[in-house]
Amino acid sequence: MRILILTLPLKANYGGILQNWALQTVLKRLGHVPFTMQPRLTPRCRPFRELAAALKRVVRNYFQSALYTRPFHERWLRHNQPRLLIHLSTFVEQHISTIPVQNLSNLNSNDFDVLLVGSDQTWRPRYTHWPLEDAFLAFAKNWKGKCRLSYAASFGSSKWEYTKELTLRCKQLALLFNAISVREQDGVTLCRDHLGVIAKHVLDPTMLLTANDYRSLIDTSTTQPCRGEIMTYVLDENEQTINAISQLSKRTGLRTFRANSRYEDWTAPITERVQPPVEQWLRSFDEAHLVVTDSFHATVFALIFGKPFIVFGNEARGLSRIKSLLEVVGLEHRLFTNPMNSLSLTNPLDDCKPNTNRWEEMKKQSLVFLATNITV
Repeated sequence: MRILILTLPLKANYGGILQNWALQTVLKRLGHVPFTMQPRLTPRCRPFRELAAALKRVVRNYFQSALYTRPFHERWLRHNQPRLLIHLSTFVEQHISTIPVQNLSNLNSNDFDVLLVGSDQTWRPRYTHWPLEDAFLAFAKNWKGKCRLSYAASFGSSKWEYTKELTLRCKQLALLFNAISVREQDGVTLCRDHLGVIAKHVLDPTMLLTANDYRSLIDTSTTQPCRGEIMTYVLDENEQTINAISQLSKRTGLRTFRANSRYEDWTAPITERVQPPVEQWLRSFDEAHLVVTDSFHATVFALIFGKPFIVFGNEARGLSRIKSLLEVVGLEHRLFTNPMNSLSLTNPLDDCKPNTNRWEEMKKQSLVFLATNITV
């Protein structure tokens, strides 16, 4: 089957890129031919994007020092920003089959047998690139004879974030799906209560593969040894997270190292903002003695590589998905909404064994969901 996948744009997010690579890998092993839609700006929407960029610059300039608001610096930064993500875009080009899409209405229904939404927070209003109705396949509403699925789609929250009007439109579209699966247990409840559909709780695509699958990526690339033992991947750093990590390092006697750059820090030198390759990010998990993060997918990969981990709760990015994940593997005690409370662990390197039986059972169910529901 030729499968068209709709997910979030594959840009700066390691987890977002790897969940799509994992999903395509699983689909290929099932004998299918997957393609992932990637947005491409049209001349019509460029003025809106330029306006948004201009507003962002105004806000940024207000908070930054004069050194970083000079016109020359601004022009240079805009011109060179693609360099910050060059390693990630190279991975996508080399390992993921994509289709650049300017306008969803221009897609040819005869090119695909199956339409698949997911994974990641594709159904969360604040994150979706497309109009949210299109994340429920509104663009293909009149396509006949197509299998419509979601795999591990996520609302990212236990709260319903849709307006009444949007809920009604998405409900009508959800009823057209052949089968729906979501990444969090909360998503099952949200689908039932607000969309009137039955959804199955499945694993994130990354968890359908093994550590050796990811090591194969590392082995076929050029990476560098990690310069420490405590891997840190904290997307929203603050004084508390920095202090907690420093104390953890002192207590364990282990050195810390960053698995990502300061990509979102506009005050950082440009050389410190280039995101490392995906393969280097994966190697960080393989070599770490302890993983400290506020990221869902970093928690997933700590589990996959069998590493002890500490999760700082990040409400803004969504706690529902991390809580649901930790409930599956029985490690809820590794989540701390207050980073400093992580220091209460007697030994951060101990007591971090997941419930592999539950994990394996959900993995089997997730694979069965894909294998049995991809039909025409």
